[in-house]
Amino acid sequence: MEIIIIIAAAFFMDLLFGDPRWRYHPVRIMGKLIAAFEKILYRLNFKKIAGFILVLLVIIHGYVAVKIIESAANHFHPLAGSFISVFLIYSCLSIKDLKDESMPVYQALAAKNISLARQKVSRIVGRDTKNMNDNEITRATVETIAESTLDGIIAPLFYAFLGGIHLIVVYKIVNTMDSMIGHQNQRYKDFGWAAAKTDEIFNFVPSRICAFLFFLCGVMQKRKSALKIINLIKTKVFIFASPSKIPQISMAELLGIKLGGTNYYNNEKRITPIMGSGNNQLLYEDIKKANSIMTAVSVLGLICGSFLLWLVIR
Repeated sequence: MEIIIIIAAAFFMDLLFGDPRWRYHPVRIMGKLIAAFEKILYRLNFKKIAGFILVLLVIIHGYVAVKIIESAANHFHPLAGSFISVFLIYSCLSIKDLKDESMPVYQALAAKNISLARQKVSRIVGRDTKNMNDNEITRATVETIAESTLDGIIAPLFYAFLGGIHLIVVYKIVNTMDSMIGHQNQRYKDFGWAAAKTDEIFNFVPSRICAFLFFLCGVMQKRKSALKIINLIKTKVFIFASPSKIPQISMAELLGIKLGGTNYYNNEKRITPIMGSGNNQLLYEDIKKANSIMTAVSVLGLICGSFLLWLVIR
């Protein structure tokens, strides 16, 4: 039962206080470690092999570091070990931060300040934002909320319930590597291939759980569109879809909108598949609704995970 209490405590800390902002934040340390290994390994000629070595080295270093910290804390006092566990899990969740970063976009659009909205959305997306209209800004924000519901909340919770602080930290390392080097550009197409594939593997099961939680959320909110998610789960398209697209498809169906389409990255045009069967025209209110769904899905993830783990350990 201790691990359930620890995860619940970390969850509510994140819900109340958001991400701790200090220089020794675990994710920042992960980023510096990844950057250090990249600087060394990128010099190798065989970029895919070098990228695979980076993935292994960073995961091993992160796992061992957590083991040492946990052992030292428990040796000092059992409560110190519990505190470290709560803090590490809390640091790997992004519930309040996701809302805090996306709602300023909503507020700027509500005030019809398109230039401020572009500025705010540029903080949470990697695509070009300088020429976005209000519909594109809303779509980018909702897509980010949906995808981050998976990799910032549900997947970390899944690995915390599965393997405590060790697995959640490994997951966060993998996810951070993907965000840093898992890009389809000239520098990282080969070097970041292993990081991107590892992230897909780690997100495969959590993304499908995430879809089911979206369905439950829709049922609880009495949304008829929730049934569309169940129908999608049965299809081959859903089974083989990229993990990052699963929560976006689910969010689109619940909101009755369409996501995906044309985006620009460093002036390079990329077209993503259309997701959802609803309206093409998004409203800035959809950002607020998406945050409401994200929070509900997060709470359902905590409740369902705690209940299932309780059934296993009782």
